[in-house]
Order: sequence, then structure tokens, then C-alpha cells
Amino acid sequence: MTTIAVTGATGRLGGRIIERLLEAGVAAADIAPLVRTHDKGAPFRERGMDVRVGSYDDPIALTAALAGVDKAVLVPPPSLDNAARIHQQHQAVRALHALDVSHLVLVSLADPERRPFGLEDVDLATEHIIRATGLPFTFMRNSVYMDELGPELGVAAKTGELVSATGNRPLNWVCRDDLATATATVLAGQGHEGRTYQLTNTELFTYDDLAALLSEVTGRTITHRLASAQETVQALTDGGMDAHHADMMAGSFHAAIAKDIFDTTAVDVQELTGRSPAVSAELVRRLLG
Repeated sequence: MTTIAVTGATGRLGGRIIERLLEAGVAAADIAPLVRTHDKGAPFRERGMDVRVGSYDDPIALTAALAGVDKAVLVPPPSLDNAARIHQQHQAVRALHALDVSHLVLVSLADPERRPFGLEDVDLATEHIIRATGLPFTFMRNSVYMDELGPELGVAAKTGELVSATGNRPLNWVCRDDLATATATVLAGQGHEGRTYQLTNTELFTYDDLAALLSEVTGRTITHRLASAQETVQALTDGGMDAHHADMMAGSFHAAIAKDIFDTTAVDVQELTGRSPAVSAELVRRLLG
């Protein structure tokens, strides 16, 4: 029996990793979701999982909570404060090192040296910390989640216009579910130690491509209009998108796209999942759903 700890179990990525582990044939009793409070573990307990209660902020309790696990996936905490994130992730690595786990899988961001968001500095530092401890590792360098495009596509489907400040430059994003499947494949399998996987798309796509696929899916002509970030935010909020999400998309993601930050491709997602992550009409339909 191999016990696999999944941190961030109640999050959108951690939860999907658990589902994909079950689909891969891992017994529920061999999955140890890490949750912050006893109550949050109830849904996992009901399914026969070995729930652990602990927090990145309490290294002593975290070490006790993870006792007896063989493998672990470290999903980054949600904080956007780099000082807090590096402290939390360092604490988690120290706890796992003290327990001498046989395999640590780290979820980080793709192409971290290009630093589109600044969070990548924490990822690189954590990778170095893990290497320094000597723990057997696999680094899963995830692309931006393609799921982030859902609200924008929804506005475009309603208004007939996909507005962006991207310069129509290419993207390499991948759906969260494909990234979760890739991580579960590594956790449930063998021979991945020492590997760094670049989990970007096999094919680049643009907002023009998205508009064409939206037209196919909706049966109406959807055009793509380039605009400034300010105009894009206005169009998105006028179309019903939450203002904070609109600001994040146009001010952060679109700006990075326009600088060709997301123009790399890799085959690792396809090789780990057995399916192509390329954008398609079916995928756009799911994102709209």
C-alpha cells in the first residue's frame, strides 16, 4: 500500500487530482487529502479516504498530519504574497523532508524564468529548496489554466464580439483537468523522479482562433476586436463579467500574452494524459458550459 498525500485538496486543482487518482485505480484508502479543518475533510472521509488535517503555517502540526505518507503532491497555497508563499512552501518541504517521503511532486508555473506574474520566483526558489534537501522530486510546471477563458467566451457568445488587449499573440494554455490528469499519472506511476515536465499546449492558439471556434459552436458570427486594456475591461464588465476578473484578465493575462510570454509548446501533457490538449470546438463548448 502506497499512501499519497494531496495538499490543497479542497481547491479546484487538488480536488481534481484526487478524482483522477481514483480513476487511475488508486484506492480511496490510499489517498490522504490534506485539509485545514476537520469539517472540510467530511466529503473525503465519506468516500473512505485517509483525511489529514494540517496547515502550511504550522510546521509541527503539518509534520504530524503527514506522518506515514509515501508520496505527496505540493499544490501552492492561494496567497499572492510572495513572502508568505515562500515561507509556507518552505515549511511544507521541511515537513516532507523530515518524514523522508519517497516522492515529492511540486506544482509550479510553466516557463518560470520568463516571470510573467512574479509568482514564478517562489516556484524557482521552492524547486531549489527541494533539490537541496535531496528529496526525490518531480516538477510539474503548469501552464495558465485555459478555464480562465470561460467568462470571456461567455461574454463574447452573448454580445457577438470577443474583445482583447492581447495583440492577437499566441497562447499555450491548457485546461485544469488535463493538468490534474498529468499530475495523477505521475503520482500513480513509476519512473518520474528527477523529471521536470513542461505542461504547456502542443499547439499555440490566438483569440482569432477562439472567435472562429465560438462562431462554430454558437452558430453566429463572433468577431475578435483588439482594444486597449481599459477598453477591454469596459467591454467585459458591460457584458456581465465580474470587474475584478475583468481587470485580472486584461491587466495581467492579456498584457503577458501581448508580450509573447506564452509562446512555447511541449508534448508532456499529451504524453502523460494520452490525449491532445489542443483547442477545439468541443473544448470551447465545455468552457462555455
